[in-house]
Amino acid sequence: DDTRLVHYEGVFWNREFDEISDIESRMYAKPSDIEEYLKNNPQKPYISCEYMHAMGNSCGGMKLYTDLEDKYELYQGGFIWDYIDQAIEVTNKEGKKVFAYGGDFDDRATDYCFCTDGIVYADRS
Repeated sequence: DDTRLVHYEGVFWNREFDEISDIESRMYAKPSDIEEYLKNNPQKPYISCEYMHAMGNSCGGMKLYTDLEDKYELYQGGFIWDYIDQAIEVTNKEGKKVFAYGGDFDDRATDYCFCTDGIVYADRS
């Protein structure tokens, strides 16, 4: 379907495949590296396929990325890992609806707080 954009982050590492991606992209590129790309008359828009990991209090420095949005038309922002809590709504023993995640289902508990650590709750509030 040639009406849809194709994204392949690997072209940054291997320019042999440059033509297969409609977007320039990297994971966790520094704002200065992104700006260097954008200042050099790029042929493709830039999207950070992953640039923040929203674990707890970990989105410091985000303003450096969002400032690029106003400065460069071809900067299209990016995606945040764990933007939304990874939990599902269940009814607990008391009949109350709560959000549950690994370890709440008598399975092996997950490692610390790696499921409900996003910027927004699982219900998107």
